[in-house]
Amino acid sequence: MEWLWYPYIPRYGMTLIAGDPGAGKSLLTALLLATVTSGKPWPLSDEKPTGMRVLVLAAEDNWQRVVLNRLVKAGVDLDNLHHMYRFRALTNDRLELLAEHMEEWRPDLVVVDTLPAYMGGGRDMHRQNEVGEFMALLTEMAEATGCAIVGLAHLNKTSTDNPLYRILGSIGFAASIRSALFFGPDPDDPSRVALAHGKANQSELGRTIIFEKVGGGRDEVPLLKPVGFSDADHFDVCRIHKNAVGRPSAERQAAEEFVLDYLSEEPTAWKTVQLAAEARSVASEATLNLVRADLAKSGQIVQIGKGKQAKWIRGNPEPEE
Repeated sequence: MEWLWYPYIPRYGMTLIAGDPGAGKSLLTALLLATVTSGKPWPLSDEKPTGMRVLVLAAEDNWQRVVLNRLVKAGVDLDNLHHMYRFRALTNDRLELLAEHMEEWRPDLVVVDTLPAYMGGGRDMHRQNEVGEFMALLTEMAEATGCAIVGLAHLNKTSTDNPLYRILGSIGFAASIRSALFFGPDPDDPSRVALAHGKANQSELGRTIIFEKVGGGRDEVPLLKPVGFSDADHFDVCRIHKNAVGRPSAERQAAEEFVLDYLSEEPTAWKTVQLAAEARSVASEATLNLVRADLAKSGQIVQIGKGKQAKWIRGNPEPEE
């Protein structure tokens, strides 16, 4: 075996990174791309990537307004990065174009964000045979070029103990990969995040790495800073925690804090708030909309105008008696 990052990301095959929506997978991706394109050591290691070229397929976020800003902030060397922007679904003919591009560019790392999104409407991500065929074609490209392909995926809310069975879509995603990484809250400190190794076909499992989110706010993109290792495994990192009755979720609290920090006396379109929250992996759109309703009801934020022209400002709620 050859490795881009031992034992987490092998070459000549596929690695899957899975986590709940809003967990911060985009920040982790930015860290991986920055490490590879710059040739700096991997987190908490003296080892460096075995190559510096990357190819990115990103379907879920706007490239210019969201992804590129995040990558630049993380320290990505753009001279070593290509962005495949010509299509958003890998149909069979487009898979052939991707294979040709990989043969020409010879990337060391290819990131597909997310795998289900790039399957397109012509394939059913819940059918194992269709998922298996799609993953096999990508694996063939990895084997032909010697690169590592890393695909991102979301976890569902199923309460099964094994995170491999929580990957959204068919079990074919988990069955077709050589390595599976799971990203979620640090079980010992919910303010931090953890990367746990859950599947390895050709090596021992790597140690769980703990990160802190640093920076962020209205005008800054947060970054992940590795701070140490943990004895927690992927079962611990992906465990579903139920909120205590009457207490808001951590995501909702984070969304409230972000909205109140982001808004000011200057009227701001809600779409701008959503894009900023998305870039920082703060919360889902649904959670943000719930928070908006609650904050507006309490007077902490105020709507200016109506319809498409509506904007929002910080409010001045009356103190409780």
